[in-house]
Amino acid sequence: LENIPSGQIYLTPVISAMTEQKIVLITYRKYGNSVTEALHVHPYAVKEFQSRWYLLGMCEERNALRLYGLDRIHSLEITDGKFKMPADFDVKGIFYNSFGPYLTSQDSVPVKILFRAKGKDVSYFKDLPLHHTQEIEKEEPDSAVFSINLVPNDNFYMELCRYGARIEILSPESVRERTAYEHSQALKIYQ
Repeated sequence: LENIPSGQIYLTPVISAMTEQKIVLITYRKYGNSVTEALHVHPYAVKEFQSRWYLLGMCEERNALRLYGLDRIHSLEITDGKFKMPADFDVKGIFYNSFGPYLTSQDSVPVKILFRAKGKDVSYFKDLPLHHTQEIEKEEPDSAVFSINLVPNDNFYMELCRYGARIEILSPESVRERTAYEHSQALKIYQ
């Protein structure tokens, strides 16, 4: 198993608080922010993505469902306060249209994205789909066109760029243009 630094300190207490339905008090700092804030969170679930653990829970101060990277928690205390898990809570449904650790708004509409892979990468994407909605739209002798349905976010564009020239976004044009833009910005660094 890979070493996941953010899971070393807080994963076990978070899971314990989830099991006991106890509210946690976290001191949290977002990336790009120098200020920490104290937040009372009802821990509903944990999610792992690309070697990082996240806590999904109801934040009392925001009165909303939030996602917190465990690596950005500076302190965590399990309080004596109790919470009740909502009967309709569906963690799979929450992340169904998302890529990675992003909460999509209820009015976000998933987009059907088509991409082409060639050569050995066809087998790679068949064995390890980019997203759980992935399907094969068309197979050719040395390539295949795949579709996925999701709400694009920054993590998704970072993932697309990770594949470089190994995949081509075919549609929609907005996703194709954003991917091309991200590649062009990276190219400027090396010119």
